[in-house]
This record gives sequence, structure tokens and C-alpha cells, in this order.
Amino acid sequence: MTHATRLAMALCTLALAPAALAGNDKCKDIHADMTEIRVTTGCDAGEPSCFLGEVDGNHGFRGTTHFRANSGGTPASGSPEWSPYAGSFRYELRDGTLTMVEAGLTGKGQVLAHHEVVSGTGRYENATGNLFVFGTTGPVVTTQITGTICTQ
Repeated sequence: MTHATRLAMALCTLALAPAALAGNDKCKDIHADMTEIRVTTGCDAGEPSCFLGEVDGNHGFRGTTHFRANSGGTPASGSPEWSPYAGSFRYELRDGTLTMVEAGLTGKGQVLAHHEVVSGTGRYENATGNLFVFGTTGPVVTTQITGTICTQ
């Protein structure tokens, strides 16, 4: 390894270290199980249907959920059984609420989605993070969640 390469690596390490150390104690790796059902009652005002559920995870990530798709896409010609969708997802937890944007794919009795934090209240005010959701669909949607949530 050349001297210039070692110096560049050392400078990068020093530049990144404060940010990494400052955020580590406030970032939590989330692992949770979630179940949801599609309903026509109990949704937010103006919604004809939505998905309501419960989440049970670590670090106090326990509570109720709400999802309403606001857009859907056309399946790719090479995989017509998978449909893309997006919408607003909300976790109502003991210490506050997290509002996420969800983008996902559903098909063949499966679902795969990404949640990105857009806002929060209580403990989750100014939170950032991403969660990945995967599981099965049917009368009951059963999924696992994994990702990281960082609080201020």
C-alpha cells in the first residue's frame, strides 16, 4: 500500500468517525413481526379501505399500524405476476408515531416493501431511518421487519 493510499484512508476514517460515534447510541436495529388485515372501517377519514395491523418488535417498537396505498404501477412484462405500489404507512407506538413512505411489490402471495421515515412525533420527532418488510399476503398479511431507526 502506498503512502498516499494510507494517508487517504486515515483521513477518511478521521472524517467519518465523529458522525459514526455521534449517531451510534441513538440508532437502533429494529427487528419486528407484523400482521395486517384489509378493512373498510376504522380507516382514516375519506379512505374507503386500508390495512390495519399490529407490530411487535424490539426497542419498544410495538403498537398499531395503518397503511393506505395511493398509487399502483404496471407489472413488468418479464414478471407480470408482481405489481408495484406505494403509499403512506404509519406506526403508532407507545412513545410516538412514525410516518413512512412505503414502496413495494406484491405478487404470488408475497410482499416485499421498503419504509422510509418522513416524519415522527414524540420520541420519533426528527427521526430518520429505513425498514425492510417481507412476508406473505392473503386474508392476513404476515410480515417481518428489519432495519434501523435513528432518533435525535
